[in-house]
Amino acid sequence: MKLPLYYSVNVNDLKTSKKIINLINNKDYVFISLHVAEENNKDYIKNTIELCNLLKIKHARVIADISPRTLKRFMHIEWTMDLRLAKSLN
Repeated sequence: MKLPLYYSVNVNDLKTSKKIINLINNKDYVFISLHVAEENNKDYIKNTIELCNLLKIKHARVIADISPRTLKRFMHIEWTMDLRLAKSLN
C-alpha cells in the first residue's frame, strides 16, 4: 500500500507551487498558509483561488492555516469572488 506524501505550497510563489502540484497524487496532503504577511500583493486573492482549484483537481487533502485577518480580507472583496474561494476549498 502506497502511503500519502505531504507537501507545502505557497500562494506568493505560484510558479513553484504549480510544479509541486504536478507531483501530487490522489489523496496526498498539502499544507497551505493563507495568512502570511508578505503575501499582500494585488494578485493574492486570484492566486489563492487558482491554487486551490488546482489542488481540488488533483484531489489533494488540503490543510489550510488561515487567520481572522485573512478571512476579513476575503470578506472585503466582491461576494462572487468569496463564493469562488469557498467552492475551490471544498
